[in-house]
Amino acid sequence: MTSSSEIHIQATATDPADRSAAAVQHGCPQQPDPSDLADLADVIDVREIPHGQRHPRIFARWARLAPGDGFTLVNNHDPKPLRREFEATHPGAFTWDYVESGPELWRVRIGRAAVDV
Repeated sequence: MTSSSEIHIQATATDPADRSAAAVQHGCPQQPDPSDLADLADVIDVREIPHGQRHPRIFARWARLAPGDGFTLVNNHDPKPLRREFEATHPGAFTWDYVESGPELWRVRIGRAAVDV
């Protein structure tokens, strides 16, 4: 039987490798479907990241994108300060599309423009 703390660890792991390791560690014989891992890698849930590390991680992830690619940011508030930072540092080079707009959860699709400016 799995304890509630083990379930919490499995449910909150955001890195696909962490989720796989947690599943194996706790006796789960099945490996996740690779397409599920690709979907997870495409999401950054900043609610689990310390405040001082959020923007650097987001910008590092964005910098690795190929033109036309993107990822989904998940946050518990409207990430307007992040958008202003993108506008100041990468004008015209990023895309920003709200997928969900609160009041408790925001999802924003952030991408690298198909043609960098």
